[in-house]
Amino acid sequence: MCVDEKMNQPNARFSILVILLLLMQGVIGIFASGVECNQTENPFVSDECLGQNKAPSIDDFGVKKVSAKGIAKIFGGNIEIARKVALRAAYAEAVSQGGMIEVGSMSLIKNVKQVSDVVRSRSRGFIRNLKIVNEGLSEDNPNMYEVFINAEVISHGRSYEDDVDGLQLFLDVLGNPTLLIIFPEFQVDADRQIRKKDETTVRRMEPALGQAFSRFGYQIMTSEDLQIQQFVSSTDFEMAKEGVPPKIIDVARSVEVDLVLYGVMTVSQEITRPGGVELVKIVSEASGKAVIVSSGRIIDTFHQTNQAAGFASVKAYADCIAKAAQNIADSYAWKIPQILADSLRETRLILNNVDIEDVYRVKNALIEVYGIESIRMVKMPMTSDRRAEMVLSSAYIVPDQHEVFAKIEETLNVKVIIERVNKFSMECRIST
Repeated sequence: MCVDEKMNQPNARFSILVILLLLMQGVIGIFASGVECNQTENPFVSDECLGQNKAPSIDDFGVKKVSAKGIAKIFGGNIEIARKVALRAAYAEAVSQGGMIEVGSMSLIKNVKQVSDVVRSRSRGFIRNLKIVNEGLSEDNPNMYEVFINAEVISHGRSYEDDVDGLQLFLDVLGNPTLLIIFPEFQVDADRQIRKKDETTVRRMEPALGQAFSRFGYQIMTSEDLQIQQFVSSTDFEMAKEGVPPKIIDVARSVEVDLVLYGVMTVSQEITRPGGVELVKIVSEASGKAVIVSSGRIIDTFHQTNQAAGFASVKAYADCIAKAAQNIADSYAWKIPQILADSLRETRLILNNVDIEDVYRVKNALIEVYGIESIRMVKMPMTSDRRAEMVLSSAYIVPDQHEVFAKIEETLNVKVIIERVNKFSMECRIST
């Protein structure tokens, strides 16, 4: 018996040891499981204790869903313009709700500056998604147009793609500002002499800038578009390409763009041999200006240098130009809405067949038109020339032209004959 007991003692000890290890593992497992189940601060933790996975709430991403309403008066039966104004008002209201900030009287027309500040900083109230849920004539007043929207407002962009989507949405609500890009290219020879690039070769800076800006949602025109579509005379076109500011503004107004980026690009090339490997090095220098077309004011200048290297000169040149264009676009894409908002838009109003008394009555009446900040007289009528001109200053969004003409008719109690209208001027004749 004693021998058997001695032989069984190791087995008994081994069994006890195994049981103790299993118990310890169970305790550790339960403890670890308890810690994981209590990690409620992490929205992505799988809650095994409840037998379900916790889906992250939209609030965890700093996103707020809001509903907003915009309303606008219909002038001259033009529903499309009233719809745009109502949509802009709804957009501003959504920004105000989502960001808990005050945006004036809930209209983007007078508050485009505040909203553009939000867009540039991608701060509270930045809208990344907008859906129109209902729109149409108001049931209470058929002369008004209503737009109801749902929007997702975020405190900041979740990703670069979210930011770009939000900028594209804002530009669409604004009416899609158009950029004209005029950027002739010059080459620097080995003896450091600058010469104009051969016109028969492909110009790459303007297309590269166009592609870089269009990715953000901007409408683009280049000097090639002007030449192909023959928007302007060859003389004006050549002078604009040479950088003559008055001609650049004349050309830009003729094609109704909002902003011009113009300047020059110089490119130099050299052969380098790092580690004995021959590479082509391309260095580009871009100098330019940004101009508000409606007023002709230069609002910014820039200068930047970029370089690229490769085994082939064509590839290195393309990489260098693409890098320069992308850097300029990244710098300006978010600034342009704010630049346009900070600078009052000027619209020239021409009145034919009026006298001085008519002009003063019209001036005093138009200051009440929604969107007009101030009015400046340019030309008063005379006995021999019954023509008057005034400049209407407004925020980025142009005052509704139908409302302007309707206000003139109401004030003078006469029929107004519209003779010419574009983005920068309105001309009419007072019927006698």
